[in-house]
This record gives sequence, structure tokens and C-alpha cells, in this order.
Amino acid sequence: MNKLLKTIFSMEIMTIFLIFMALSCSIATFIENDFGPLGSKAFVYGQIWFEFVMAILILGIIFHIIWFKMYTKKKFFIFMIHIALVSIFIGAAMTRYMGYEAVMTIHEGSMENRIYSSDEYIQVKIDNQAIYDKKVMMTQLSQSSFNYETVIDNKPLQIKFNRFIQNAVEKIVPDENKKPMMNILVSESMGTNSIDLENQKSIESKFITFSLNKRIESNKPIVNFETLNKDFFISSNIELALYSNDLNKEQIINANTKIKIDTNKIYKIGQTQFKIADAQLSAEVKIVSEDNHKIPKEQQLNAIILDLIYDNKTTEIPLYGKGGANSGISQKLTVQNKQLELTWGSKEFILPFAILLDDFKLERYPGSNAPSSYSSKVKVYDKDSNNSFEYTIFMNNILDYKGFRFFQSSYKQDESATILSVNKDPGKIPTYIGYFLLFTGLILTFFVKNSRFKMKI
Repeated sequence: MNKLLKTIFSMEIMTIFLIFMALSCSIATFIENDFGPLGSKAFVYGQIWFEFVMAILILGIIFHIIWFKMYTKKKFFIFMIHIALVSIFIGAAMTRYMGYEAVMTIHEGSMENRIYSSDEYIQVKIDNQAIYDKKVMMTQLSQSSFNYETVIDNKPLQIKFNRFIQNAVEKIVPDENKKPMMNILVSESMGTNSIDLENQKSIESKFITFSLNKRIESNKPIVNFETLNKDFFISSNIELALYSNDLNKEQIINANTKIKIDTNKIYKIGQTQFKIADAQLSAEVKIVSEDNHKIPKEQQLNAIILDLIYDNKTTEIPLYGKGGANSGISQKLTVQNKQLELTWGSKEFILPFAILLDDFKLERYPGSNAPSSYSSKVKVYDKDSNNSFEYTIFMNNILDYKGFRFFQSSYKQDESATILSVNKDPGKIPTYIGYFLLFTGLILTFFVKNSRFKMKI
């Protein structure tokens, strides 16, 4: 047994693991440059194999401490260095498995005790009761798999991960044996909207009702589309104006006059303009990945597709979000009179105390709108311990209370609220102890008799 352990934890094997870990960290650096912190975490730092390498290296250190009897007085300072590495590893493990990071937004004059995790979760609610959540990581490089099962009306319900879609958008995609569909861009006083019009359906905008192969009655102007002889035709109950893309008026279409659609033209009724972006005789709406250069960064959303299996039927459910500390868009549906709510995004945590934002201050550089500093004057209220106190949070001045640390992170652009980063790190003390032992041991090694440093001198 001793021979086996000596082989496994030999200096040669430990060196190989150390080189492998160094290479992994190097690769993670390049991945982070291209895919961001979530990419490197998903592909390297968050993987089980990386934890395994770290565990082997630490076990190797412990084995060497025992095998070479580093705990003796003669080797005490070498023992300090090795035990320091073990302490740092224990602290890192406690941080990873017991700690978390979150974000807290507090509006000026308001009190808040809710924080939202930096990690992303799949959350399931039934009739507004949270029944399942799992921490996941969804990136283009790596996705967490999950599977949830329950029973509704004596029948099994299963929700499981299907696929991940980067920069997800809904698009009309040609598909045989489907129905006619159209995508229409509508510009009104409140902005531009994209609507997907399905066969024999109607959709109302603010001023106009659109229909496809469906006769309707409405107090609003009606724009009706029909499919005849493999072509799309347009007509309206009032006069339509037809413009070129540079807004030159080209034609007036009289009420109840049917003409073939033109996807290169702009139609106008009153102050409402619309353009037919796409029209397919046989198609369906699918979620596809769009080129990220076509979507502004702040509007980019990813999607995960879930399979909901119930009563021998599988339905694909899309969940949209940005991952990380961003709240997702909930998807609500009904199964046998049960209200299901599915969300992919940050998870809400309730603090054992509340924080009131008395005042948020933002200072700018003279003659510029660039912020030079900003701070949050807060008051902490703790009902459990009947304690309250005031504190000012700013850069390098951290609020530390009951194991939670609050950092000044950002603010809302209208300066109405502060945004704090929240950190709960139970591994902080073992890590700090490890760093202290490590540097103390390294420094003292230079001055101890019979150390390798002294022997070389």
C-alpha cells in the first residue's frame, strides 16, 4: 500500500499534474478573452476534472508532509509552507461550495433585503410555490444538464434540458406541411414592433388590425392578407399609401382593392407604417441563433430549450435570459389546471437584515460627464439583534456585516439607485491564514540554518 501511494504521489506524477493545471489555466485565460468569464468558468474552472486535479495536488502535499515528516522541528518552516497550501485549498473549497456572490439594487429612500445571485438557476414553480431549483451554467462552450420529475394528476411530468441557443431570436423558417406565415415590422408612435402573423389569425396593433386568410370586423382600420395561387395579396378597408424605402410616395391603393404584396415597399395608413419582412406559404416560427453583429449588445438574449414531457407528449419550452446575475424571463403555462412557471436566471435570496439607502452621491471630473467617484450612504436595520447603524460604502470601503460583504459596484444611469456587489465567503479566514503561513514560511526559510537556501549559499 505504501509503495502504491508513493508511486501515485511521487514527485514525477505531481509535476505532471502541476504542469497540466498550469496549461489549463493558460487555456482558460484565452477562453475568457474570447467568451468572457462565464466561458472560462464553464470550460475549465467549473469542471469536475479541474477540481479532481486540484484535489490530487493537495492530497499529494498532505502525503509528502506525512512521508517526509515535515512536522518535525528541523523541517518546521517547510511544513508551514506546505500546510499553508492545504489551508488555502480548504478555504477555496469552502468558498466554492458554501459561498456565493450576488447583486443588490437599492433605490434612494427605499429599504431592501433581497439580493440576486451571480450564478444562474433553473427554477420551477407550481401554483406560485417554488418546488425546484438547480444551479446551472449555460454558455456556448458548455451547458449543464438537468432533469426534474414530478407527478400531476397521477401522471408523471418531466422537464429536462434539450439545447442552448446563443443570441436567440424567433424567425419564420420554411417548413413543409406547415401553414402560411408572415413577419411584419410595424412602426407607430410608441416605436417599432415585429409581429408574426399566422394563418387564419389576427393581431391588433395600436391603430391597425392585421389578419391572414381571415375575414374580421373591427372599429380599427383592417389590413387583410390572403394567399391565392401561391402568392400573397394585401387589401384594406381604407386607403393605403405605398412608399419606396427612401420614403418617396409611389402609389395609392384604394379601399377594398386587392394587390400582390411587395416586400421591398413600405405601406402607410395614417401615421402607422409597416413593412412585410417575410412571407412564407409553408413555415413555422423557430428559435434560431442570430449573428451577434446584427443585434445591439444590450438587446442580445440567449435561450435554453426545455423538453416538457407529460401524458406521452413532448413540448419544447424556450426560456430566455442573459445568464449570470441577470433575471430571466419567466415562461408560464398550464398543465391539468396547475400553473407552471419556469425561469432561467438569477435566484433571489433574503438577507437576515435590511438596508436603507439614505443618499447616493456621484461626483464627476470637472468639465466632463465621466464619474470620478460615487458612494452610498446607507443604514442597516437588523430586527433579530435589535441593531441599526449608518455606514458609507464607496470604493475600498466595504460594508462587512454578518458574513456578508457589500461593495460599491455600479448605479442606475438616472442615479436613482445604487448597485452593490454582495459576497458571502465562509472560506475567507482559512484562505487568509494560508496566505499568512505561506509568506511567513517563505521569508523565514531564508534565515533558518540548514535550509536549502542557506546550504546553496
